[in-house]
Amino acid sequence: MQWEAYKRTARDLWCCGVAWCRQRPLPANCFVIFGRGRSGSTLLVDLLNCHPQIFCAGEILRQPVLMPIWRVRRHALPHAHQVYGFKLLTYQLREVQPLPSDTYFLQALQQQGYRIIYLKRNNFLRQAISLIRAETWRFHQRGSDSGYAQPVTINIDQLIRYIQGFEAKCDYETRALSTLPHLSLTYETDLALEAQQRQTENRLFEYLELPPVAVKTRLKKLVAPSLADAIANYSAVQQALLPTKYSRFLEP
Repeated sequence: MQWEAYKRTARDLWCCGVAWCRQRPLPANCFVIFGRGRSGSTLLVDLLNCHPQIFCAGEILRQPVLMPIWRVRRHALPHAHQVYGFKLLTYQLREVQPLPSDTYFLQALQQQGYRIIYLKRNNFLRQAISLIRAETWRFHQRGSDSGYAQPVTINIDQLIRYIQGFEAKCDYETRALSTLPHLSLTYETDLALEAQQRQTENRLFEYLELPPVAVKTRLKKLVAPSLADAIANYSAVQQALLPTKYSRFLEP
């Protein structure tokens, strides 16, 4: 694994060196989408990429590299778009990359001119259900695909572990961003509905100093609006969570 990280880092440095020799500049504006998985980050990337002046990459740091900042630079260099961005999931910053502190990498990005878009999801139960549903069926649904996934039977112990994991990641994100300016978005209030997406687009384009354009995603929801319709053993989930602090995530 360490040898693979060395090879990836050497490739990044070589590509950046070639680009520097050719005097290839970075895009005028750069940003990073930072947050937990199953928070709507793929939806956000999809919306941003509808703008003709934006290219937003996916998870370019899902594998360890010795110098993550050079991996980011290498991916940003080839693009002729005015604005470049990428997606950074919390676990990649927390568990995958060899970093000295919670804030080090995000601070380094800001020093290079990157703007931080922080995306969170408040309902850890729905977030955990979304992850379990994705692992057992598919992660995303696009285009002409229609209908929600079939109800899934939830392993209660697994569900609680996932909720606790999202809670720990949320605490980590709060620490990592405590001293850094950023634009904060919440899935439930900014992305869940199409009308919310239109308002959020305008905030994002203003933040990135771009003119507004009309954008539309082809992504479709996987999980039914009512958890009682999405979870085959929802009554068991209710009984397990009611005595805990996570009962606040249950639907009335």
